[in-house]
Amino acid sequence: MGRWNEGVTDAAHLTSEITELGYRGSDQAVRRYLRRFRDGRTAPPPGPVPPTVRETVRWIMTRPDRLDPDDQLALKTVLARSTELDDLATHVADFARMVTKLEG
Repeated sequence: MGRWNEGVTDAAHLTSEITELGYRGSDQAVRRYLRRFRDGRTAPPPGPVPPTVRETVRWIMTRPDRLDPDDQLALKTVLARSTELDDLATHVADFARMVTKLEG
C-alpha cells in the first residue's frame, strides 16, 4: 500500500501495476479493498518480507553457533511456522553430526 500513501489512488492504475507483478485478481477486488481508504486513512505499512528459499537453506545448512543472532532468530521463526521445515532441519543437523563425528 506504499503507492496509495504516495498519492496514487486510481484503482485501475494500481490494478495495472500489481498485475505486472503477478496479481491475478479482478479490478473490482482492488476497488473493494481500496474503498476503506477513501475517507483519508492511510494504508497500513507492508508486512515483513518473507525470507527467500536461498536464505532459509543457508540458515539450515549452517552450524547454529556460526549464525549471527538475527539469522538465528529468523530461522527459529521460520521453523516455528512449518513442522516440515523443522523436521528437515533436525534431519540435516543429525546427518551433519553423523558425518562430522562419525556417529550413527
